Amino acid sequence: MSTITSTDTKVIGLTEFNSIMKKIERISAKSLSIFIIDNEHSIEVYSKNKNIKIVPGSVIKLLTLFLVFDLNISLREIVTVKKNNLIVGSGYNLFENDLITINDLLKNMIFKSSNTSAEVLKEVIEEKTNISYEEHVERLVNRIGMKLTNILNSHGLYKSKQYTTVDDLLKLVINILENKKIESFLFYSHQSIVVQRNKSYVNIDFDTNERIFIKTGTLFPNVFNSVQIVKKRNNYLIACLGYSKNDHTRLIDQEMINDLIGVI
Repeated sequence: MSTITSTDTKVIGLTEFNSIMKKIERISAKSLSIFIIDNEHSIEVYSKNKNIKIVPGSVIKLLTLFLVFDLNISLREIVTVKKNNLIVGSGYNLFENDLITINDLLKNMIFKSSNTSAEVLKEVIEEKTNISYEEHVERLVNRIGMKLTNILNSHGLYKSKQYTTVDDLLKLVINILENKKIESFLFYSHQSIVVQRNKSYVNIDFDTNERIFIKTGTLFPNVFNSVQIVKKRNNYLIACLGYSKNDHTRLIDQEMINDLIGVI
């Protein structure tokens, strides 16, 4: 089922509606939620199967990002990567005994999708609060109304009974954008990640974009999700995609979302 609605009196004209629908109908994702936020309007542009459970993959890392800022953990603090923190998979670029700031751990987790960085940050959260990561997440998802989300690890690798929905991801993104420190972090033009390793410094390059933020969740054989935020001045187009057909069609889906900003 699809919807195009508004929380106020803003009206989308027929021409715009037809143009939007032609683009959206080409999106392959099984579940989908598209939303616009600006200074005056809060509009659900389109939704489809938005409450079916999806395997989240690395989009879970957005919850860890939120927690670090929500708990006011200093981004300047330097931590040591431990052997038990090392997790293979995406962003496997840190070694045991590396020294790195919380700020660069966040960059490595969000922009390089580092599983190890997510695990280090989980440990930091637990050590500073004496509360388990899972309990923090449970409190957070309850607080912001993520009613169909169950998170069991910090990095998003598959675990039985770990799930969310695109509607719940949308709620998370809206709360992220309301926190100006997190919003600035996502859209700031960051420099390279710096790691101190064996008394020398290593720079890890990565791509950031001041207009578009995308966090993907990929778990084979068939999990291709993404959270996408397109920024135009102070307006945000948010798209949460669940189960695109494959990695290639997910890229096409994301391009369709980017094109919508010129129509809406």
